[in-house]
Amino acid sequence: MRTLYRLVPLLLVLALSACASSQPMARSSSPTASPNRPNLMHDDAEYIARVNAEARRRGLLVHWINPPPKSTAVSRVD
Repeated sequence: MRTLYRLVPLLLVLALSACASSQPMARSSSPTASPNRPNLMHDDAEYIARVNAEARRRGLLVHWINPPPKSTAVSRVD
């Protein structure tokens, strides 16, 4: 039983240190965010608004992790 009391805190410390040492994705640079290439993907605002309205009607709250993209065409004039 004493070994268990020593082992559990040790495992918790190791697990928490592993989480603290990982780099969050928010800090990494996005390939679509480069100034040389315009971002052609935008969130599909109409779809998001419809889903949010339906969720509110049902008493729910939606948190978008990966909002649905809507591609936009870029016309180039030469």
